[in-house]
Amino acid sequence: MTYEWNTSLYFGVKVVHVLAMTLWLGGPFVAVFGVRRAFNAGPDLAKATAERLLSITPVFIVSALVTILSGAVLILLAGGISRVPARILIGAALVVPIFAVGGAMNRPALMKLRDHFAAGRDVSTAEPFVQRFLWAHRIEQVLRVTILVLMVLPL
Repeated sequence: MTYEWNTSLYFGVKVVHVLAMTLWLGGPFVAVFGVRRAFNAGPDLAKATAERLLSITPVFIVSALVTILSGAVLILLAGGISRVPARILIGAALVVPIFAVGGAMNRPALMKLRDHFAAGRDVSTAEPFVQRFLWAHRIEQVLRVTILVLMVLPL
C-alpha cells in the first residue's frame, strides 16, 4: 500500500467515522427534545412519541456500529493498538456501557411507555417509566460526550 493511498484511505474512513459519530451523538439529543412535554400531553401523543423513539433507535444503533467499525479501521490504519493513545482505547471501551444502558434501561422503559399508553392508562401513572427513560438517556449522553472528549482532545 503506498503512502498516498494509505493517507487517502485514512482520511476517507475518518470522514465516515466523524459523520457516523455526529449522528450517534446528536441524533438522540435531538430526538428526545421536548419529550417530557410530549409525554405529559396525553396518552395519544405520549404513545406516538414512544413509538417514534422506538422506531428511530435502529438508526442510532447503525450509526454507532459504523462509528465503532470505522474507529477500528482507523486504529489498524494508524499501525495498530500499540500506536494509539490510551485515551482513544479508553473511549473505545466506554462504548460497551452505552449498549448496556440502552438495552437494559432505555429500550425497556420506552416499550413500557408505549404499552402503558396503548392500554389507555393516564400520564401520571407513567411517570416512573418516563423517569427511567430520561435517566437512561442522560447516562448514554454523558458517556457519548465523554467518549467524544477522549477522542478529540489531546489530554
